[in-house]
Amino acid sequence: MKRVSSLLLLFIFAIQACSGAADPGAGPAESPATEQAMVPDSGSAASPTPEIVHKVIPGDLPADRVNHAGDQDSSVMADKHRPPSGDRFTFGQFERPFNSNTMDVYYANIDIQDVTVYEDGTFFYGSLIFKSLEAGAKTGSYALEFDLDLDGHGDVLVIAVQPELTDWTVNGVQVWFDGNNDVGGEKILRADEKSFAGDGFETKIFDSGTGNDPDTAWVRISPDDPNTIQLAVKLSLFNDDTTYMVGVWEGNESLNPATFDLND
Repeated sequence: MKRVSSLLLLFIFAIQACSGAADPGAGPAESPATEQAMVPDSGSAASPTPEIVHKVIPGDLPADRVNHAGDQDSSVMADKHRPPSGDRFTFGQFERPFNSNTMDVYYANIDIQDVTVYEDGTFFYGSLIFKSLEAGAKTGSYALEFDLDLDGHGDVLVIAVQPELTDWTVNGVQVWFDGNNDVGGEKILRADEKSFAGDGFETKIFDSGTGNDPDTAWVRISPDDPNTIQLAVKLSLFNDDTTYMVGVWEGNESLNPATFDLND
């Protein structure tokens, strides 16, 4: 099995997509916002950096949630070097916001307290509340894993690395697909007895605004709560699937899409 370090998986829960009109007081904003990487002047002519033009930017989260779940507060048992419950490695359930092996260092910035999800007709939103982002704050990786056909294999992985801004941004956000359906190994949702030689999420389709749609996925620190990270993912990515499952991941080390599922 792969070694897991400073990593935590919250939970997986089913989502039934909403139908009908979106909340008129919320939703994405259409805007000609642009982003462009700055390149130092080397004194010689160079090809200009392509400008990323955003047409649809997430807005405020809708008033009505689609689903919600709470999680363990591992800080209450940090002095015991273990979580209160919820950690079942064999079944892919991780509650370990600690350093590896000794588990004598507790990381509040990856200890999820609560997750709420929303939809507005254009975006899926995940709002993740942590014990504290102030201590080690924006050094982690935060991800949403989507199972679109409810077969136990993850299909889409959205990763945000080191979010820092309270405005929506695509910087540091990647989207990966599993084209050969090998995420989860031979035993779905359980650890394989032998190391599984799969390639996890092998196809990157979005990276900080580059891809077929520059508005595919976004991240921000909540402007209303410094301990909340919010991700937005375009629903068009789900191929019209109206029911799907969502898993939440975070870690102080880089989440490598090729190593999913981590307990195989």
